[in-house]
Amino acid sequence: MRLVVTGTRAEIILNDGHYNMLSAQWVRTLDALVDSLAVHPTVRVVLLHAEGPLFTAGLDLNSLSSLMADPKGSRAVGSSRFRAAVTAMQRPFTKLAQLPQPVVVAIHGKCIGGGVDLIVAGDLRVCTQDATFAVKETQAGMVADLGTIPRLTRIVGKGLYNEMIFTGDFIDSQRALTSGLVNTVYETQAAMLVGARQLCDRISSNSPLVVAGAKRVLRYAEEHTIDDSLDYVALWNTAFIESEDLREAVMAFMAKRKPVFKNRL
Repeated sequence: MRLVVTGTRAEIILNDGHYNMLSAQWVRTLDALVDSLAVHPTVRVVLLHAEGPLFTAGLDLNSLSSLMADPKGSRAVGSSRFRAAVTAMQRPFTKLAQLPQPVVVAIHGKCIGGGVDLIVAGDLRVCTQDATFAVKETQAGMVADLGTIPRLTRIVGKGLYNEMIFTGDFIDSQRALTSGLVNTVYETQAAMLVGARQLCDRISSNSPLVVAGAKRVLRYAEEHTIDDSLDYVALWNTAFIESEDLREAVMAFMAKRKPVFKNRL
């Protein structure tokens, strides 16, 4: 995995040279990268994509075998250790979802198991025509535990959500598109990356204060009533209404020019 920053766009690229398996080291690397992006002074949007024949084949169970309970030790101790390990693995996915910057995920080929946990932590998803998605944990004898279950239901309809969780079957790019799992389907990976970067550029052309605020208000609205959410956004705008970015937007509109936002209150 590597991080590339170009202007206001950061790209997290999965590139283990094989199937982009999610190992224990992969989780630690993602955790560190997301921490750095959360406080990055210039990054306004994050693009997550992969190199190789597919997006990811999911969890590398071999590298995670050390998380299993020790048959020679106490079952309670082993279970406690396993729970702590799962919680630690959930952390970078949660941090990714909570980044102040919008996260765009571009998927090609197969996206399996933990890969679905990863993409649903993003805010927007696009994919190639050959992309397929499967919550394979069910077929592997476990419940998906890194974020798919609480997040996927907020993206797709309950019927498809239940089907994916209960069966572990693949869905194709067209079902992903019609269900809302992805926003756009592209013919090739190259075309997808062009389109995804253009989407990122459109996002980053807006005030980063406003975009980050909108993301936070959206997240709040998912957890609260409409009345509470309306009150929250009113308070949010009251706090930020006199920002330099707002004044710049007004001045640019009056001057019929493109605004230049500096992310200043």
